[in-house]
Amino acid sequence: MKHKRILAAMLACMLFSGCGGKAPETTAAPETSAPVETQLAETVPSTAEPTELPTTEPVLESGFAVVADGDLLESGSIVFEQTTYVKAEEFFLALDGGEYAFDEETGHTLLWQGTEYRVTPGNEGLIQDGTTLVLASPVLTRRDGIWVPVEELCQHMNVSLLTDQSEETIYCTAAAAQWTFAEGVKMPVLMYHGVTDNTWGAEELFVSPSDMEAQIKYLVENGYDTITFEDWSHLEDFDKPVMLTFDDGYLDNYEELFPLLQKYNAKATIFVITTSVDKDPRTMTSEQAREMAASGLVSIQSHTYNHPHLSECDEKTLHKQMLWSKLHIARMTGYEPFVICYPYGDSSELARDVAMEYYRFGLNMTGGLYTTGTDETQITRYYVARDTSLSEFIDMVDDAGK
Repeated sequence: MKHKRILAAMLACMLFSGCGGKAPETTAAPETSAPVETQLAETVPSTAEPTELPTTEPVLESGFAVVADGDLLESGSIVFEQTTYVKAEEFFLALDGGEYAFDEETGHTLLWQGTEYRVTPGNEGLIQDGTTLVLASPVLTRRDGIWVPVEELCQHMNVSLLTDQSEETIYCTAAAAQWTFAEGVKMPVLMYHGVTDNTWGAEELFVSPSDMEAQIKYLVENGYDTITFEDWSHLEDFDKPVMLTFDDGYLDNYEELFPLLQKYNAKATIFVITTSVDKDPRTMTSEQAREMAASGLVSIQSHTYNHPHLSECDEKTLHKQMLWSKLHIARMTGYEPFVICYPYGDSSELARDVAMEYYRFGLNMTGGLYTTGTDETQITRYYVARDTSLSEFIDMVDDAGK
């Protein structure tokens, strides 16, 4: 429509004394039912030159940095009428698991989670499965691309949006949204801590690398699927799902566990204490956490800010523990965390209520087999210790998916 208005203005200018004269004060509308495009075409001389777009357009203010599923968008964002916009192409390409396509006429298309999303030049709405959705803030067609209002786009696509005001960064994370998942699935969730023979502290917390490999190898060779919470939105794809979870974020998780995950293409979830990262030499660095998260094999989630007994914390402290750990992990990995593991397995009704204001799932230390659809704030786990035998491990995972 913008181009048509420009064309109409130029044609009117040509008709009234070559833009130098004054147009009549009133002009009667043509008495015809022919389309406006046809009426205009009949008045334009056949030798008319193609209309050109203006060479300038409004310069818009730059907005916050935007990270979509771990990828920093190079174009950042712009602000138009107090709304933050991102370039459609970059946002679509950044989302994990999508199929992106571009055509000069139809624009940018993303087939994602069974739904087709498209933005086209000149169309101010978002096209979802062929239907144009009217947005409160219109899609902008500019010379450098098509820009979409990021908050509305995330709402329509069910992508979680986290704004980090102090770092002036917006994190868009698909897995952190409120998606649905299959209920009644028996889910062995296994709790580990360290993977090393160089033990310190409580030796039972450290599984030997050789035992860890034997356990992962058994799962792979016997048809089990090692998954993370990011996979729960499509649990129906897995016959025998099992979760490997590691508390505290020890350095050996990177040095010993990560190579095994890469070798067997297995997945694991690591719950980090954010004050320990980059500070305690026994724990991983933020660069290592980012590398593992980017691999797609490791999900980095929260073990709170500094590992307190949550049942002993007041409400203000609980909010700090939840928010600060969430922001720190997002800054480290580029993904908004949505799962929390309670330190010491200790929580209270107040602690869980506050935790669920920031996270989707909460994990206890022990409790055995978990069935999806039951209390998501107190997911139970099997404890795998250093002296856990392979036969004991097999018993823990035997009911997976049944």
